[in-house]
Amino acid sequence: MFTTLSQARKFCNIDDDFHADDDVLLHFIEAAENATEKNLNKPLYAFVGQDGLLPATIRQQILILVSTFYENRECLSPTQMHTLPKSFDWLASLDRHYHIPR
Repeated sequence: MFTTLSQARKFCNIDDDFHADDDVLLHFIEAAENATEKNLNKPLYAFVGQDGLLPATIRQQILILVSTFYENRECLSPTQMHTLPKSFDWLASLDRHYHIPR
């Protein structure tokens, strides 16, 4: 995984002393990284720079998904459901690779 539990906890504004959701967050991190990789049509490791990190735009995409998954765990809700933030789509479009079959 490229995203740490600590990064996800901080992005989701989870208190330092609350650890009941750590396993769920780890699952969301894995799902978000897989989804981002599929959305970009290229393995995440291909984007790793010389500093050993993913570009900030890709790290942000992953964290947006993690927080969205965390805040919206169920498909049924007494309130209105929303789609992914437009910022995710825009960030993903910056690095997306398109394959055109010959």
